[in-house]
Amino acid sequence: MGDDARTNGTPALTIAEGDAARIREQIEATRSELGDTVAALATKTDVKHQARERVAAAKRSAAARREALLHRAHDANPGAAQQTTQMTEAARAQARSHPVPVVAAAAVAAGFLLGRMSKR
Repeated sequence: MGDDARTNGTPALTIAEGDAARIREQIEATRSELGDTVAALATKTDVKHQARERVAAAKRSAAARREALLHRAHDANPGAAQQTTQMTEAARAQARSHPVPVVAAAAVAAGFLLGRMSKR
């Protein structure tokens, strides 16, 4: 009958040379868009990745807030950090020179905590 097996009896579609190049370009553009869509869907369905991103964003936000507060505190009292360091060093020196009261206070605190925990 003259029918081509590839066309199942329908006439073959003829494409002009310029049309073929345009169709190839459209196919490549569609493939690229499809690849981007698949990548976006994969990212949306990756729960671990989303959780990591949220944690990273929270860390960045907390670090930014910390820096802002530190700058604000330093601007409010520029000598506070140095004064705090000096007071800490003085307390440390006092504890080293008189260890008995420090050990006694630690024992009282430990006894109190153990007593509270044993009541539960």
